[in-house]
Amino acid sequence: MINEHEVFHDSHDPLFRHPFGALPTGEKLILSLWVSEAFHADQVQVRIYKDGEQEGEEYPLFPVMDRVPVETHRPGENRVLNGLFFITSQYKEEEREGSLLGHLYQADVPLPSDPGLIWYYFLLWDGDRRYYYGNNSLGQGGIGELTSTEPLPYQVTLFERGFQTPSWLKKGIVYQIFVDRFFNGNEDGRILHPKKNALLHAHWEDDPLYIRDERGHVIRWDFFGGNLLGVLKKLPYLKELGVTAIYFN
Repeated sequence: MINEHEVFHDSHDPLFRHPFGALPTGEKLILSLWVSEAFHADQVQVRIYKDGEQEGEEYPLFPVMDRVPVETHRPGENRVLNGLFFITSQYKEEEREGSLLGHLYQADVPLPSDPGLIWYYFLLWDGDRRYYYGNNSLGQGGIGELTSTEPLPYQVTLFERGFQTPSWLKKGIVYQIFVDRFFNGNEDGRILHPKKNALLHAHWEDDPLYIRDERGHVIRWDFFGGNLLGVLKKLPYLKELGVTAIYFN
């Protein structure tokens, strides 16, 4: 029986994933996984693979024996003493005494030299039984889930080493615009070049509407009539909001 509280990884905590955030190509990623002594893990690995590829690589994780006491930025305290990791969490009162004492396993993973997305999850063996630890069911990163089947993976974004963020974007305010839903800049409100069989909304406050066939496929798309001229006419309004950049869908 799986006890989901006996294995722990938090991709948002630098104790378990370092460095945090998007990384340059060729970087080394340090991944850690806490495993309760009650789990009896014989082997722990992390599987890494590139986006869109089936093949990946497995790297072994080993117990860390030279840790010093650590506190994270999380509520509660996570401490490592003499190679044993004690985690204080919301689950503490639900667990039997001493069951949250365990080992912190770690691997240094070399990352690819080309930019893109990579994915990872952990594999654990208890005898001939294999378990997985991956992303939570919402796919939002952070604290994951222990399962007996292949899980949702965690994401790591790789950017070209040496890339510099443009100065105009740093600390900027980005306004995302779906042009069709934004504003029609034509004086008479006409919609230019409407698609055949398209549904044209008469009111901007309407909810989007998709007509589907019996298989769920969209067979008629709806439009509101926004255009790039409408965005240009709204630039003074966007500047008043403090917007410094526009992101078009």
